[in-house]
Amino acid sequence: NMEHLILTLSHNQTTAQAARNFGEAFRDHAPETGNFDVDKNRQAVSGFYKSDFQNKYQSLNSGDSAPVDQWIGQLSDKALEFQSIFIANNPNPIGNKHLLVDLKDYSRYEQYHESYHPNMVEYLEAFGFYDIFIVHPTNGTIVYSVFKEVDFGTSLLEGPFKDTGIADVYRMVKGTTDKNFTAITDFAPYPPSYQAPASFMASPIFDGDDNVGVLIFQLPLDKINEIMTHHQHWV
Repeated sequence: NMEHLILTLSHNQTTAQAARNFGEAFRDHAPETGNFDVDKNRQAVSGFYKSDFQNKYQSLNSGDSAPVDQWIGQLSDKALEFQSIFIANNPNPIGNKHLLVDLKDYSRYEQYHESYHPNMVEYLEAFGFYDIFIVHPTNGTIVYSVFKEVDFGTSLLEGPFKDTGIADVYRMVKGTTDKNFTAITDFAPYPPSYQAPASFMASPIFDGDDNVGVLIFQLPLDKINEIMTHHQHWV
């Protein structure tokens, strides 16, 4: 069922347009937005990681801390910019960052976000996914995420989460010429989601014969548990 859902979405022409547009707009996002101040962005992102994110991480992991300084040190300037806009300076609390749709600054990326994001949120909620990602086909940058956790804007080839399940499933799909190819990982703790167990499924996105992205679903463990335990009713 999950394979059918990811292929249906990856084959959709609107998804192909979104992948191409997000990739180009992410790459070309420029200083006219007023946010491209690396030091200011790093300060905002660092504040979020060390307060909101770390507090929730510790509360869900018996007081253990996440290596946030190490993660911040591996963020590119562009990742810092996008995390500053969509996460650190997003007025919505953790768990509701997806509620930010229109930033009203009229950059290309924000215009595309306003256009495509509501449909992605609707798809995610309809089928119970934890998150949906669009990743650049060659450099591995997460150019779109519904929930905007700390993996957003990072590179799955070089960034802080290059050794996690989402990076593994991306590498399985990267470079394929088979439009119907899918890959899936086992459940494993995922640091950006506070070490919650997560599995990832991926499929390439093609616009005609051009590979324009990789679509990735983050699958929550509770949905699988419901199936495997008959909604917790098995003895």
